[in-house]
Amino acid sequence: MAIRMGKNKKNTSMEIAYQGILQKIMHEQFEPGMPLREDHLATELGVSSTPIREAFRRLEYEGWLQSSPFRGVFLRKFTREDICELYYLRGALESAAAAAAAKNATPEDLEKIHQSLESEQEYIRTYSQQGNETIKPNIEQDLIFHAAITDAAHNRLLSDRLYMLKAQTSYAFLNWRTTDTFSIKDSQRVLEEHWMIYLTIQRHWDDLAKSLMEKHISFARENHLKYLETYQIPE
Repeated sequence: MAIRMGKNKKNTSMEIAYQGILQKIMHEQFEPGMPLREDHLATELGVSSTPIREAFRRLEYEGWLQSSPFRGVFLRKFTREDICELYYLRGALESAAAAAAAKNATPEDLEKIHQSLESEQEYIRTYSQQGNETIKPNIEQDLIFHAAITDAAHNRLLSDRLYMLKAQTSYAFLNWRTTDTFSIKDSQRVLEEHWMIYLTIQRHWDDLAKSLMEKHISFARENHLKYLETYQIPE
């Protein structure tokens, strides 16, 4: 995640603090329920305590952190209900993004989506050629594909909201992960869905692009919830 520099010193320091803490969250450097030390983070990120507190407030508003008078600020643990709500929101917004992309995508946008699919395909092919039946999930590549479609919609507000939803959905999965591999078959199915969505966008079939994206996110939601049930993840 790139650090977006602000227009003045205060905004710049807060943005550095915000991006630095968010990177640590996404790279699993904090455990859910773990208190975050304001002084330690200020030292690590090279800022004062004030921007750290401002970043805490922003991250709490976005749903990453929780605060308690007795426990301080700590990393949130996503529940089943949280996960359902995240996926429903993603389904609504990403299907809208896919439809908009089918109308607004430039040749450069289409090439960006296509390249992400080729990378995803090569990743799966490498595991398959080694005779593996399972594959380590490439969540970053999945985010790149979906982000490319969102960018192709050319709607800044939609992009801003979807960026956070996708990051939180991916983090929620990592949060509950009890295995490091998926089946090759499941990964290939996801890739096929990605290709179909891309082709509808390429052909400017906005209604079909919207429908396929809705189904894609719905299947991901059901698969995620089934995963939680299989491993008896607590509420």
